[in-house]
Amino acid sequence: MPDANPGGTVNRALRDAIKRNAPLAAPAIIRPWLQSFTATWVKGHIGYGSAEIRAQIDAALALGIDEFMLWNAANRYAAGGLLTPAEAAAHEAAQAAARQEKGLDSLNRTKTEALRDYLEAVKKQNRQELALWQAGAWEQGGSGLADWVNSWTSSLADFRIDESRTGDENILEADIILQREGDSFSYKEYFSVVTENGLWKVKPAETFSAAMAGRFARE
Repeated sequence: MPDANPGGTVNRALRDAIKRNAPLAAPAIIRPWLQSFTATWVKGHIGYGSAEIRAQIDAALALGIDEFMLWNAANRYAAGGLLTPAEAAAHEAAQAAARQEKGLDSLNRTKTEALRDYLEAVKKQNRQELALWQAGAWEQGGSGLADWVNSWTSSLADFRIDESRTGDENILEADIILQREGDSFSYKEYFSVVTENGLWKVKPAETFSAAMAGRFARE
């Protein structure tokens, strides 16, 4: 019953919106309508007052979305869920600072989590997910990304991301295990993690593309 979970419903909807923006060269500004009325006709509905409105606003803000509009067909709004301009600015700045300090993207993922999402997409050969998590995916377009996946003669059997690596914090190291024609190969690969559309995305190295295409040298 989504009506009874204002914060969770907004979180889920806006995460979907962020993902829709992810592969676009010119993403849209996400500015949601938030519910400011009690939907008495909905089974399992709850009353929407100050707390429910605030929960929706904070759910959006937790994803870095600080613009919104409230909707009430009768044009009656509960002011208690809103902050003064000064309070709102301070609250937004604190949220942004906390996210930046933790190194989180718009989906509250770390760089390591972003690389894990990417490698899982490679492992499953999920082109839709690859379009989300690969940097510059729009430059390849749907056909370019499909051609890249079609060039693979190896498959990603497993991986392990080394979270202890120090040095360039935008370069992550992973142990890669590939399979090809019944044989297994393992090696260390280095992935660049960059910011694109507010999300951590992965820029695969040429060596990774070569390995996936079967051009792999045994260590």
